[in-house]
Formats: sequence, C-alpha cells, structure tokens
Amino acid sequence: MVLVGDVQDKICLLIDDMADTCGTLCKAADVLLTNGGAQKVVCMVTHGIFSGNAIERLNNSNLEKVVCTNSLPIQDKLDQCSKIEMLDISSTLAEAIRRLHNGESLCEVIIFSTTDARKIRSTKTNTNKIFKTLNNTPINEPQNIMDKFDSSLDLIRRLDPRSITSNLSNICALVSDEDLVADLLSSVDTPLTITNCSKSGKDYLCCDYNRDGDSYRSPWSNVYYPELSSSDINEAPYPSDFLRHLELKANDSFDIYRDLYYEGGISSVYLWDTAEDEDEGNGENALEDGFAGVVLFKKETDDKSGNWDSIHVFEVIKQSKNKYLYKLTTSVILNLENNKQGNLGLAGNLTRQLEQQQVIDLDNGINLETNHLINLGQLVEKSEYNIRNLLQAVYFDKLKDILLKDLRSVGDANDKKLDSLKQTEIIKGLQGL
Repeated sequence: MVLVGDVQDKICLLIDDMADTCGTLCKAADVLLTNGGAQKVVCMVTHGIFSGNAIERLNNSNLEKVVCTNSLPIQDKLDQCSKIEMLDISSTLAEAIRRLHNGESLCEVIIFSTTDARKIRSTKTNTNKIFKTLNNTPINEPQNIMDKFDSSLDLIRRLDPRSITSNLSNICALVSDEDLVADLLSSVDTPLTITNCSKSGKDYLCCDYNRDGDSYRSPWSNVYYPELSSSDINEAPYPSDFLRHLELKANDSFDIYRDLYYEGGISSVYLWDTAEDEDEGNGENALEDGFAGVVLFKKETDDKSGNWDSIHVFEVIKQSKNKYLYKLTTSVILNLENNKQGNLGLAGNLTRQLEQQQVIDLDNGINLETNHLINLGQLVEKSEYNIRNLLQAVYFDKLKDILLKDLRSVGDANDKKLDSLKQTEIIKGLQGL
C-alpha cells in the first residue's frame, strides 16, 4: 500500500462500497496515520457486512469512525463496536447538499450524529438546519410540526414493514393533528387493498388517490363505494369528462400490461386534473395542458405467502406546443415469507423516480390521448424493469452473499444447506409475482 499526496495534520476520509472483514480499511488507516501523519481517519461504506473478525479489527484499529448507510441490517454490529455508526442514505445526501449550498467542506459530511441526521427528510430538506460536525456541539431546537413529521417517518421506517398499515394508523392516532395526519397519509405508501365494484362486477384497487372519506372510487364505473350521500357526491373529486375518457382507456391498456407481465393480479388507474382553475381543466384542455394520475398493480403468490404492490404516481407537464415532460415516482412494496423450517421472510419498500421528455407528433395519425398512453406505458415499464433488477442484483444477491459469508465462519454443513434453501425460496417467491 502506497501513500500518495500530503495528508499531514489533515482529517482523511476513506470511502468504499463494502466493508467485509475490514482488513484493507484498517491497514489504510495505519498508513495514513503512521506514515502520512494524518490527524484522524474516518471511513464511510455503503454496505457494511462486517463478517469474520471485522469487529475485533475495528475495535483494535486506529480508525476514528466507520459510518455505514442503512442498506443492510447491522444493529447487532452497532452493539459490538462503538466505532460503527449508521446513517440514512437520504440524510447523508441531504447533508451533502446543505454543505454545498453553504460552501462548506464535504469531508465533514458524514461526521454528524445519527440523531441529528434523523431530522433531515430527503423530500423536504431544510438547508438552514445546522448539524453537529467535528466539534460535536449539541443543538437544541423546539419540536415543531416538521420535526414531528420527520420523527413519525423515522419511526415508521424502523418498525416492521409487514405491519406498516397498523403502524401508520397508530401514529396518526397519536399525533392528533389533522394537517400532519394528512401529510403522513399522503407520504407513506401502504399495501393496496382490493374491493369490488357492484355496478361493473370487477375488482379494483384502493389507495389514497381514489379515496374520499371512507369511500373509494371505482375506475370502471366512476362510482364511490361505499356509496356517498347526495350532498357528499357533489363535493367528491372526479376527473373531467375528457380525462375520464382517457382514464377508461388507461385502465383497459394497463389491464393488458398486467396480464402480460404479471400473469394475474389486479391493476387500476386513476387520473385527476392539475389545473388550478376548474374551468381550465374542464374539457379537452386537460389533455393538452397536463394532468396527473396513478397506476396501481397488485400481485399475490399462489399460496398467498407473498405480495407485490406497485404504485406509480405520475404528472404530465406541457412544456411547449408539442413537448411534454413526464415525471414518475414508483414505489414497490414487497413481502415474501417462507413458512417452512426457519421462517425466513423478506419485507420492505423501494422508491425510485424517473423523468422523460417527449415530443408528440400529431401528424402521424396518432391522437394526443393515445400518445399520452404510449409514453406513460413505456415509462412505467422502464421503471418496473429497473426496480426488479435492483431487487434481484442488490438485495437478493446481497442476501445470498451475507448468508454464505457468515456460514463460512460459523455453522455446519446442514445449516449451510438449510440457509441455501431459504434463499432459493425467496428468489422463487419473487419470480412468482
């Protein structure tokens, strides 16, 4: 190992994608401190596995701190080594953005406490917040509504994802603030529920985007179930006539997509106007000026032991006469369980965003309605493909690596065979969705 550059009396940051046995990191810290005269050495890794004698090495090393993202469950490792600290990926990025905005050094971006990091929320970053850095100066702030909101999200993220619906209901009951409850319900994705449309006889999916009170609008009949009173019907949200026509076509189109890709399950599509003036969105202008909607998919395994819920929220924004921007936020909620020996289960959710600009040519014989459907279908297909690959390549393959690495140091051949079967069952469960 060769030291390049001057690190005398400097704070050095080591960055790696994975920390397994930590041999290289500990050796690098020794070189920087002993040969280079560095003041201190800290490290950040994206995937902290810490197998074998990694904990012993870290405890005996000269590393000041090892900060890991929350991509892997390492709570037991935190209890064994005080040098390990876990931060949210979104919190780390938010802190980096804050420092860039204020012209501060990025070398200190990971050296702030986990407690302070929890105050950051990736979608609503407050750039005026001051965090603890190297001097470890505590900051005391009164808890306002945003702090309660962030604390609620932080709590939900750390509770069992299989019980997210009941956890969210309990937290909403505790906060006792209508605005905060509304923000939580719109920000936290929960597994989709299924109900039946009496008028069409078809099942449809329920979510916050087709809800009015305790009733949910059917995409097939445009009727709320349980049915609303005459006074509530006038105040309930409905898409404009032209948008409703597109909604029916979208449901038929994505129903075919669902059958081809999922070979079962249920899909639903809901659209709504985005024009601030109701008169602006009450006609064909809704298609021309832009709109928003959500595409939902739900698929369960044959034995009901696992389910896949896809929630695609999109917005169509007109940028010029024939150019549109399509913004998509995809959330996937996955739950797989194996009731055989060992009771191995995997649950969680994943959210990704995509944007795409499209120039629409109406001279080719395809109308605006169909163009929107084609572009949205391609974007949803691309997003689902990316997330499926991410789940397979990162989470399931990483799970396999962890099982195999841990089994090389502990356990016998029978345990190894059993865990291999568990991992195979999880993969089969994903393939069955």
